[in-house]
Amino acid sequence: MRVAFNKPNEELPLYCDSIGYHWPQPPIQRSNGYYAYHWLQTETGTGIVTINHQRMVLGPKQGVLFRPRIAHDYHPKDGHNWQTAFLSFNGTLCDQLADFLNLKDFIYIDRVSPELASFISESFNDFNSSNVAAMLDQSVELYKFMVLLRQNKLLKKSPLSGPANRHANY
Repeated sequence: MRVAFNKPNEELPLYCDSIGYHWPQPPIQRSNGYYAYHWLQTETGTGIVTINHQRMVLGPKQGVLFRPRIAHDYHPKDGHNWQTAFLSFNGTLCDQLADFLNLKDFIYIDRVSPELASFISESFNDFNSSNVAAMLDQSVELYKFMVLLRQNKLLKKSPLSGPANRHANY
């Protein structure tokens, strides 16, 4: 399932650009990155993600958050099926929340908490409306998502967290 949105007419603290889960992930190459913040997590299978010349495996219950306009690509490992969940978002508060997360170019989470792993599938229906009241509620949900990322990052430190690392096992 996938839902994509247009940028809202008014400036919101946080707004959803796209959301999806149980997505049969095709290869993606973004030499200029994506224009919004982008979370990608593996549901089943395994993918290979490359960011800043760093390659990493993205297996089940692992995820990565990309800052906008950071070159990256990803594809299923060895051509096998790779099913993902994703959430892309932006808004007037994103840069401050990125600072709250100590987000450099990306954050790799090698053990996604159960709450974070289920956030997209459990919140999916909340993002199916585009009226003003619903979009404000979605902004609150996206804030909760960012807090879950922060909690997960604090509880389960990952060795990969941006341009400082030079390599990853894959």
